[in-house]
Amino acid sequence: MDWAEDYISRCLRDIPKGKYRERLRRELSDHLAELAGDVSHAGRSEAEARAEALRQMGDAAALNEGFWAEWLRQPERLGYDLKRLFGGCLLAGVTFYFGMALVLIPLLIGNLFTLPGLMAGKASALQSGLNGLLEIAAGAALYAAAFVPNALYLRKAFRRRPRRPALVGGGLLLSWAVGKGSAALLMFPEFGFWNSADIARLLRNAELAWFRWPLVALSLLGCAALGWLFGRDRKRERTEETKDEA
Repeated sequence: MDWAEDYISRCLRDIPKGKYRERLRRELSDHLAELAGDVSHAGRSEAEARAEALRQMGDAAALNEGFWAEWLRQPERLGYDLKRLFGGCLLAGVTFYFGMALVLIPLLIGNLFTLPGLMAGKASALQSGLNGLLEIAAGAALYAAAFVPNALYLRKAFRRRPRRPALVGGGLLLSWAVGKGSAALLMFPEFGFWNSADIARLLRNAELAWFRWPLVALSLLGCAALGWLFGRDRKRERTEETKDEA
C-alpha cells in the first residue's frame, strides 16, 4: 500500500500513536485495497484503479476531522494526556537544573567580589540590595528555564485541543507544585509540612526569596499567564474574527 501512504498519513494527521490510530490505518488500507481491486476487475489499469480508489474515499482533510473528533472520545485519550502532563514535569526538572548550572556561574563570580567585604564586616546596604536583586533575577531566570520549555512542549502536545489554555496551564501548575514541593523538602528539612503552621512559617521566613509568599503567589500567576499565552490558538482566533466580520 505504498501508493496510498501519503493519503493515509493525511487522514491520520495529529492522531496520536495507539490502538485507535492502528485500527484506523488497517481499516483505511483494507478499504482502499478493496476499492482498487473492484475498479481493476472492471478493466481499468492499475494506476487508474488506485486513483479512482482515492477519489472514492473522499477528501483526506474531511476524514481527518471526523477521526480527530472520534479520538477525543476514546478512553486512551486520558492516558495520552496524563503522560504529556507528567512528561512536562520531567522536562521542567531537567531544564531547571540546566538553568541552575548557568545561573550559578555569574553568582559565583559575583561572590568573589562581595565575599572579601563581607568577611571584613564592611558589607554595605548597597551590596545587600544588589544581592537581593541578584537573587530575584536568578530566580526569574530559573523560573523561565523550567516553565517556558514546558509550556512549548505542552502547546505542541495539545495542539488542536479546544481547551488547550486550560491543559497547558494545568500542566504548568502541576510542574510548579512538584517543583516547589520537592525543593522545599530538600532545602528546608526542618519544615515537615505536617500542618498549616509549618507552611506559614516557611512562607514568611524562608531564606530564599522565591519561597516567600509574595513571589510564590507571583509564580502561580505566572503559570496561569503562560498557560493562556502558549495555549492560545491564534490561527483559530483569526479565523473566527474573519467569520464574525463576514
